[in-house]
Amino acid sequence: MPIGRYKATARWIPEGHAPVPMLIRINYTGKYAESVEFEFDKPRGASTSNYLSELEVKAP
Repeated sequence: MPIGRYKATARWIPEGHAPVPMLIRINYTGKYAESVEFEFDKPRGASTSNYLSELEVKAP
């Protein structure tokens, strides 16, 4: 069971090039930023015990 808050960042690492920082946000929530803090949500149904949190990323 994940407990606490987490901080996520994202970057794209194209082969042969320097890493490119990406923008990130909680799925469908708020504005994109360089990082996002989140908590894992409870399972969506009785058939799974997997906690999850969905994030979106995009190029700046």
